Amino acid sequence: METDDSVDDVVAAYESQLEDNGWSIDSRTSSGGATVLFASNGDQAATVTIGEEGGTTTIGIIYGTFVELGGGDGGSDGGSSDGGDGGDGSDTGSDDGGDDGNGGDADLPDEVDLDEAFPDNIAFPDDARITSSSSVSSGGVETIIVTALSEQSVDDLEAHFKDELQGAGYTEVIATSADGDVFLSYAPDGDSSGAGVVVTIVDSTSYDGYTEIAISVTQSQG
Repeated sequence: METDDSVDDVVAAYESQLEDNGWSIDSRTSSGGATVLFASNGDQAATVTIGEEGGTTTIGIIYGTFVELGGGDGGSDGGSSDGGDGGDGSDTGSDDGGDDGNGGDADLPDEVDLDEAFPDNIAFPDDARITSSSSVSSGGVETIIVTALSEQSVDDLEAHFKDELQGAGYTEVIATSADGDVFLSYAPDGDSSGAGVVVTIVDSTSYDGYTEIAISVTQSQG
């Protein structure tokens, strides 16, 4: 969909409509003049991508069943130390949560596994900590949404994902940056089905020394 309204106006309209209809805005990522909204309502979920290109605002929406992976609050299988007997449950404790040798990890979100359908030809950097992985499916199309943390810089991560996506057969559609944040949009070569990858990379304001990555991959179910 396209409109002459500004990105900000369209984002505000969708946020208002979603919340008025009982939806929760779980994540709002903005970078380089584009915004991605992740919203849920019970077992339903939607991702709304809003960006500007050539003076026109484009809107992409994927809606369907929400499946969250590894999201259990006690998901000790995501912890790096396997002390799952966890009677002390202290992976959030700052002093002794560091038996994995990295005390800083004690305050970070639990790690989770990637959705099995995430393309194996798109790799995260070696130090990436996957913090959430979920999928939305509807009408034979699925969108896999992943968030991660890395200690690499925004610039290094931008270069990494550009190399990965180009090597995986994707063509750059949009690549913008603003205030040090990066927004990338890629489509498969020769594909007009609406499949593609959106990546946002921003300096974390929640975890000192880390960069936040959000990536959504839309593809045919198969």
